[in-house]
Amino acid sequence: MRRILGVLTLALLTACFEKSTNVAGGGGIETTDGQIAAVTGWGAGARVRLVPADYLPLLHDSFPDSLSAIANDSGRYAFHGIPAGSYNLEAVSPGEGSRLLALRRDIAGVGQQTLTPASLTPPGRLRLMWEGSHHGYLFIRGTTILRRILPAETEMPVLQLDSLPEGTLPPLRWAQSKTDTLGIAITDSLHIASDSVTDVSVYAAWAHAGRAYLNTSASGIALSGDIAGFPVLVRLTASTFDFSQAAADGGDVRFSDRDGAELDFQIERWNAPAGLAEIWVRLPRVRANDTGETFAMHWGNPAAGSRSSGPKTFGNGTGLLADWHLAGSASALPGGYLDATPNGFHGSALPPATPTAFEGGIAGCAKLEGAQRIMVPDAAALNPTGAITVSAWIKADAWSGGNRRIVQKGIGMTQYALAGFGADSVEWRLVLSGAQFSLRAPAPTLADWHLI
Repeated sequence: MRRILGVLTLALLTACFEKSTNVAGGGGIETTDGQIAAVTGWGAGARVRLVPADYLPLLHDSFPDSLSAIANDSGRYAFHGIPAGSYNLEAVSPGEGSRLLALRRDIAGVGQQTLTPASLTPPGRLRLMWEGSHHGYLFIRGTTILRRILPAETEMPVLQLDSLPEGTLPPLRWAQSKTDTLGIAITDSLHIASDSVTDVSVYAAWAHAGRAYLNTSASGIALSGDIAGFPVLVRLTASTFDFSQAAADGGDVRFSDRDGAELDFQIERWNAPAGLAEIWVRLPRVRANDTGETFAMHWGNPAAGSRSSGPKTFGNGTGLLADWHLAGSASALPGGYLDATPNGFHGSALPPATPTAFEGGIAGCAKLEGAQRIMVPDAAALNPTGAITVSAWIKADAWSGGNRRIVQKGIGMTQYALAGFGADSVEWRLVLSGAQFSLRAPAPTLADWHLI
């Protein structure tokens, strides 16, 4: 049971310290003392430190003995000859592992001074959601809290700090080396709960943030079931976003979920002069019939490098076998039409004619005319035997003139295809055991973008 400490008289404390307490000090005549309670009794044997408020743990391999003391059997401790100034009080019980951090203890430096009684509590943990390469050190000024980020951890999206004292801690700072004594504040003040894990996202260095909301209720897209690992499209225009606040290529853009965890994303296009951008953001789960699903966008950090990644955004867990965006910048190269998934089913334009780069429904696209085609090598993974969904954004100039193949698996229509049929319909074809099955729908309007 944790003991509740009352106000102790100066005379009692002085008498006890003179006889039985390990006293630390620097040889002066001033004495600073107090009392520590532990979880299961008095904090006997607790290591107590007075940490100067401007203390930088990066600069020291060990804490000075003059500011350290060991509590006696009654939890009492004392320091002798402490210079006047502002200190933070730290304590840890070696047996229990319980801790405390009490901020702003001002020492007058003259005569006897008794600090407010304090209690040790079970520690908490901090999980730091942090993207990118970040080797170096994490520390909190005015404390002995210091954690080196080892080389193997430099690309880990989550770093954990164990055994942190309960309460509100000053901002966590990061330094790339021990010579960078100031470091960079990567969080605001942290609230650590005893016996709990606190999740914090590192976006303090980003000057701007905005939040997006999804409406999957009946008044929105009326989603009937949850979807896991779904890439959501974010469109930015000059009327909704100030492109001057971000890097010229959008390289400093980041996304996080409602809990601050980093989200994978891919920049499809970032055209700051034109005030246009399209970005795919992968959400772990899109909940059905919900108006509160939200995620955040962060921008405005000149030091941040690009994190846009198609394979992560369209990779495992999305259910996608292949995803071709057909932007025209690499259209003349073999395999130049990239598959955004990690499966690598890249397409090539068949010679002699190369499709024309064109403005699509989502950023760039390929304009296919006449016999122009994009070919993808065959692969067993593209032959699903249970179920398949094929979709495409299209803008047709005409439907007449025979079958206009949008997507076709196999030469001579031996497996499946999505194609225009005649002048008035589109058709989904599927071949099973040599028999062809089809489903037709009215052809969409010409010269408009449609998702089929």
